[in-house]
Amino acid sequence: IVLNFTTMDLYKSSLCWYDYIEVRDGYWRKSPLLGLFICFILLSSAICGGEIRKNEGQIQSPNYPDDYRPMKECVWKITVTEGCYVGLTFQAFEIERHDNCAYDYLEVRDGTSENSPLIGRFCGYDKPEDIRSTSNTLWMKFVSDGTVNKAGFAANFFKEEDECAKPDRGGCEQRCVNTLGSYQCSCEPGYELGPDKRTCEAACGGLLTKLNGTITTPGWPKEYPPNKHCVWQVVAPTQYRISMKFEFFELEGNEVCKYDYVEIWSGLSSESKLHGRFCGADVPEVITSQVNNMRIEFKSDNTVSKKGFKAHFFSDKDECSKDNGGCQHECVNTMGSYMCQCRNGFVLHENKHDCKEAECEQKIHSPSGFITSPNWPDKYPSRKECTWEISATPGHRVKLVSEHDILFSVKMPAHVLHS
Repeated sequence: IVLNFTTMDLYKSSLCWYDYIEVRDGYWRKSPLLGLFICFILLSSAICGGEIRKNEGQIQSPNYPDDYRPMKECVWKITVTEGCYVGLTFQAFEIERHDNCAYDYLEVRDGTSENSPLIGRFCGYDKPEDIRSTSNTLWMKFVSDGTVNKAGFAANFFKEEDECAKPDRGGCEQRCVNTLGSYQCSCEPGYELGPDKRTCEAACGGLLTKLNGTITTPGWPKEYPPNKHCVWQVVAPTQYRISMKFEFFELEGNEVCKYDYVEIWSGLSSESKLHGRFCGADVPEVITSQVNNMRIEFKSDNTVSKKGFKAHFFSDKDECSKDNGGCQHECVNTMGSYMCQCRNGFVLHENKHDCKEAECEQKIHSPSGFITSPNWPDKYPSRKECTWEISATPGHRVKLVSEHDILFSVKMPAHVLHS
């Protein structure tokens, strides 16, 4: 037992005849006398450190919350129940600051002595992170030099158990995550914690890395529940693009999709390109991402619920995203493949990638269209003579409107125009 006197003011008398405090090492009046204190004011040096064998308590710097004394060295050895760990959390921390904590500092080691593995040497004004030992012991040393003194520190220690290592895993249905002084349950992707915070129930959203798959609203094919917020992140390999096709679609809706809706983005965040917000009963068109990932976000309010949606996603390699697919002019990505196209005045080479100049003689039977000079909008080549033969159905004429290129439309009695 440590008895620490910080102040004393008693009536002074010879041999402590009148007022005094008597301290003995034991529980009765004939135990060894430790001291007889009389009327003068005593400012004793605060005692610190020692061996602590209990499962919880508090450790403070000497004289806390007042400034600690200079030239102090305190060593604590904490031991809790065998098979458990020591947890340490700081409530306050203010020790003279130094980059290397060379002057005043608190040192914490994972074990029973100054040779145990160092957890950290701390000083300054930032509270250290929570500490957890790897055994049932923890060693701490506080040192102050002879100059600057601060308020010191206050820390709670306690017996730390790994509840997740027990046979019942803390009562968690799927995952148990141990935390300092406690634990919490979590769920596998596609599930979420129930109201009891231990069991898991079917949820929605998650990270999808398969090339093909299906996404449905929660509860499908029954009506989706109210107040749901689901986010799916679909990720495909580099150079791939993701397409989303809805098989069924029925959400509560109005003109601005204010209540229940699904949003589709090119990218994984809500800062990416938005393809659209959809609601109601009209099935959206097929949506293809511009990058190799897609975000699908579904929200429902707390009132009307509908059947929801069922959508299929599939990933396709975009050959055009690298070196233009090897095409000389234009590369057009198609599902499962790609094709090269040439600009006006050129035709595709036999190798299906390069382009060569086309002949200028063309026969046109369309009711309307455009005529351009070879290689439009770039410069036309030299020594070219081009002929277009535009034929209209009987009873119509051909009208030409010249701007940068020529727009023609079939109007009245049939003729054949050569240009």
